[in-house]
Amino acid sequence: MFFSEHSDVRSETLMQRIMEMFEVSSHADVQQGIKAAHASRALAVEAAWNWLFGKKSSR
Repeated sequence: MFFSEHSDVRSETLMQRIMEMFEVSSHADVQQGIKAAHASRALAVEAAWNWLFGKKSSR
């Protein structure tokens, strides 16, 4: 009985911490971060592709 009560308190505290972390950043900030990550990944893929296969104009 004591263990289940204790674990409920611990999980509630964990949920509160998670909620607080997400409240720090707004929805717009999250979207901007996702867009930046996608752009960065696209540039990395393009650079890798060019390194592996070379641009057609360079051959």
